[in-house]
Amino acid sequence: MSLLPHRIHWTVCWIVVATFACLMLPASSQARGIIYGHIRNAETGEPVGKATIKLSSEGFRKSITTYRDGFYSVPAWSAGEVHLSVARPGMETVALDTVYRGPPNPLRLDFQLKPLPGGGLGGVSDKVLEARTGEPIVCANIIVLETRLGNET
Repeated sequence: MSLLPHRIHWTVCWIVVATFACLMLPASSQARGIIYGHIRNAETGEPVGKATIKLSSEGFRKSITTYRDGFYSVPAWSAGEVHLSVARPGMETVALDTVYRGPPNPLRLDFQLKPLPGGGLGGVSDKVLEARTGEPIVCANIIVLETRLGNET
């Protein structure tokens, strides 16, 4: 008695089941696109690492961080309007609304971030003067004893 017809029967059954399962998957899991690009310093052209990219579209939100070389890539599942924002401490935030054509079309979006004055980390920028004479005090050290942020009173 030969087992060959029995094996062919089960092989065909598995092929039919696998094909049916793939056809039943939603389109979003079958095809995936990608939105990618580089983030650079607008003044120097250097890559901006550790920038946060936030992408949102209908029913989809994703937040990622750029690599050291400023590169990012975000999977995208469906065509439609997309909102992206790019932020990094010490730099201006950039936002963009665009249309993604959908998988399998990749969409490249490169951004340039401008550094904020003083590095955006806060600071004091002026002269320290001697109260009696009005002369500048060279190399004065300033110690902040208390801070108030926002609308605190």
